[in-house]
Amino acid sequence: MYLRVATEHDVEAIVSIACDYMYHASTVSMPPVNVAKVRRQICVLVCGGYVLVVSSSDEYVAGTAVLQPTRWWFSDSVFLTDLFIYVKKEHRNSKAGVLLLNGVVR
Repeated sequence: MYLRVATEHDVEAIVSIACDYMYHASTVSMPPVNVAKVRRQICVLVCGGYVLVVSSSDEYVAGTAVLQPTRWWFSDSVFLTDLFIYVKKEHRNSKAGVLLLNGVVR
């Protein structure tokens, strides 16, 4: 497993994680997902370099951290917040989560 910045080649895998894994696995009632809206937002954030993935190969995404720049409500300063951090169930006993969290902290 290794950590890298997501590329445009990862967008569909990240959209799948957001829509298929997280949304359907949620135990909280959620409104219907708009896949096109998710894809647009992920594309913008990937192009900005705000998305990290953990992979075992260049074609496989085991988990992702999707970050978004935002401003404090009381300031003009910008900071990063997470939209979501997710590791696929079959990789939760690996170092994938630790790699993602360490990457976010950097």
